[in-house]
Amino acid sequence: KKEKVKKEIREHGILTLATIKRVFSRSGGNSGYINATLELVFETEDGSKIACKADTVIDALSIQKYQAGEQIPLRYLPADPHKNMLDVPSTFELMKRH
Repeated sequence: KKEKVKKEIREHGILTLATIKRVFSRSGGNSGYINATLELVFETEDGSKIACKADTVIDALSIQKYQAGEQIPLRYLPADPHKNMLDVPSTFELMKRH
C-alpha cells in the first residue's frame, strides 16, 4: 500500500520546497551514511502550512545540506498534503550507480 501511495505522489504530486525544522540523526553503522528523521514544514498551493516528518539516509559528506533552516524538495498530493515524500534520490540509489 505504501508503494501505491508513493507512486501516486511521484505521478500526481506537486513539487515544493520544505524547510527543515529539526533533524534527528542516528549512525548508519560503519558506513559513510547517516539515518535521519527530518521535521519539515511546507506551504501548499492554497497557502496552508503543513508539518510532517520524513525518514532519509544522508551521505555524511552532505550533512551540512540537512540542517535546520535549509530547504529540501518535497512532493505532496494536493487533495491530501499529508501524503508527501522527499523528492531527492535515495542514497541507496546513488550507491548503486557507483
